[in-house]
Amino acid sequence: MKRIRIILADDQAAVREGLKLLLNGQPDLCVVGEAGTGASTLQLVRKNGADVVVTEMHLPDCTGVELTRRVKRACPAIQVLAFTTFADPSAMQIMFNGQASGYVLKRSSSKELFQAIRGVHVGERYCDPVLAGQVLGKQLAEKNSRGKARRPLLSEREAGVLRLVAWGYTSKEIAARLRLSVKTVETYRVRLQRKLEIKDHPALVRYALLQGWLKAE
Repeated sequence: MKRIRIILADDQAAVREGLKLLLNGQPDLCVVGEAGTGASTLQLVRKNGADVVVTEMHLPDCTGVELTRRVKRACPAIQVLAFTTFADPSAMQIMFNGQASGYVLKRSSSKELFQAIRGVHVGERYCDPVLAGQVLGKQLAEKNSRGKARRPLLSEREAGVLRLVAWGYTSKEIAARLRLSVKTVETYRVRLQRKLEIKDHPALVRYALLQGWLKAE
């Protein structure tokens, strides 16, 4: 039986060791590499190849969607599966829009993880049962006295920067795409956080979903 070759990307060594034991215990699964950062994961992908990369949503040097994009760019045939504690439908949606093939929560059973790896390997999309069926585009903005969402007016440039941030691009990548300086992009990011009262990336993703910006890149 040809085994599915897997690379693990997680900044916690204990998690990687536990996963490796579980996965290698299956007759059709085999861990061929492990890494704690996005950069080292990409090196393994280019050097050893794999069938599936199993990654956390947040690594020390990049997000899960950034790693997914880079893996798919380097080796389009490799499937990427998010394996995370982050039980947020918006995060799952942005991973799918960023070319990931599956999303599994760490609190799920090992059986779910095995099923997800086997599924994405044959081209299926896998959603964790806990998140499946939840409405991704639910109303998350506060309501004003008339019951309408308060959406601060953004300039075209501000909206463009915010959309790219939500997609997981770094300030350097955004600067290159929009032909701005990195410093200018950072200024936009700070301004947007204050203007929208958004303090973290998940909240920003929710706002972008509410606007309908993440349906297609």
